[in-house]
Amino acid sequence: AAGDITIQSGVTVNLCLNDNDLNMGNYYISVSDGATLNIYDCKNHGEISNSSTSMAPAIIDNSGGTVNLHGGTISYAGAYGSAIHNSSDGVLNIYSGAAVESTESGDAVYTDTSGSVNIYGGTVESAGGTALYNLGTANITGGEVTSRSTDYTVYNRGGTLTVGGSAEIYN
Repeated sequence: AAGDITIQSGVTVNLCLNDNDLNMGNYYISVSDGATLNIYDCKNHGEISNSSTSMAPAIIDNSGGTVNLHGGTISYAGAYGSAIHNSSDGVLNIYSGAAVESTESGDAVYTDTSGSVNIYGGTVESAGGTALYNLGTANITGGEVTSRSTDYTVYNRGGTLTVGGSAEIYN
């Protein structure tokens, strides 16, 4: 990417990765209040990633919009951010076929106090940080949440956490 990508309020973007990779480098996708980003992957191997030296706080910064992950992988390689930062009444929905991962010490999903995340399927995984860092509302009813480190798999810090259905949580 040549710069940050902003999805403005009232706009819906449907992105099909179609087995392609989008490297954001040092930039990120910002989803504004009232905007919607739907990510699909028709062939199950597409990925949105960043540079390992990235200073961007996230690959996707959801600031009050809705992000629906129906497929593909969001892979964060930085050390001090997250693959998806969910804040300001943002809603993140993760469905079967989608993956969110942090390959270094960053978090896979970080949800602020006013954000909410719903994991219906797919995988959320961290190699060195927390897989799901929650200060808002997190509902995990399916899929897998995994941490391959000694850090937390799910860190619920004053938020609301509901786990049920076929959800699997591993450390």
